[in-house]
Amino acid sequence: MEWLLFRMFICCALPWALLDSDFFCAFVFTLSPAFVVPDHLAFFPKHIAQEVAAWGQAFKKFLQDKDHLNLSFDGWSTCARDEVYTFHTTTPHRHSFFTDGHVFKGVSVTGEALLSVIVKVSCNQLSTDQIMKV
Repeated sequence: MEWLLFRMFICCALPWALLDSDFFCAFVFTLSPAFVVPDHLAFFPKHIAQEVAAWGQAFKKFLQDKDHLNLSFDGWSTCARDEVYTFHTTTPHRHSFFTDGHVFKGVSVTGEALLSVIVKVSCNQLSTDQIMKV
């Protein structure tokens, strides 16, 4: 059930702080009294890593014949002052896919640091031919 909850948050672009809402917890309890809503500070980093590992190879294969891809990212800070970024790839037909996630733990994010992660994400997901077209 946690995996489905994680996918709902990612695919619907729901704010992660929703997990801390008493209203959301009451809603989930109504649907499944045995399910305990997890703490968002541990929940999302754990599931981002699992989701990236599961999607990695299949997604790379899917993108092999695609041209004109867009890579976008979104970032925010946790209460612990970690910087969390998610990356999404969008096809020409506007299908958007979660591509990768990265957490900068306890460091200030510079443009150079962010660029190095973007390059890594791009190289992991795209073929050399696709990168050269960019």
